[in-house]
Amino acid sequence: MEEKLQLSKSQEQGEATSIRNFQAIIGSLLYLVIETRPDLAFSVTKLAQFASNPNATHELALQRVMRYLIGTVGHALRLGGSDDNLIHGFVDSDWATDQMDRRSISGYCFQIGPIQISNTAKQGHVGC
Repeated sequence: MEEKLQLSKSQEQGEATSIRNFQAIIGSLLYLVIETRPDLAFSVTKLAQFASNPNATHELALQRVMRYLIGTVGHALRLGGSDDNLIHGFVDSDWATDQMDRRSISGYCFQIGPIQISNTAKQGHVGC
C-alpha cells in the first residue's frame, strides 16, 4: 500500500465497489499471509477492516497490493525440515519484587532455530 495512506469508512472517497469480489480477494490474501507471505500482513489486515463496505479508494489499495504480489510471486517464507528450525519460546516474569514501587517485569522471546523472531519486555503495576 502507499506509505501514509489514510483509509476511512466514509463513502465520500468514491463509488462503492463489489463487496463480494473484495471480500473474496481479501479472504484469499489472508490465507496467503498465514501460509507464506508475512510481508503482506499489515496491508491485507488493514484492508480487511473495510470488507463490509469497501469503496473505490479501498479497491485501489487492494489493486496495489495485488500488483505487488504479482511482482514478487517468487518470494515466500519457507522453513525446511531440519532440526535447526525448531520453534523455541522463553517466558519469564518477576511479580512485584521491586520494594520501591511494587512494579513487575515480564517478557518473552521466540526463536526459530537460532534466529529470534519476536520478543518483548514490559514493566508495570500489579493489579489488586
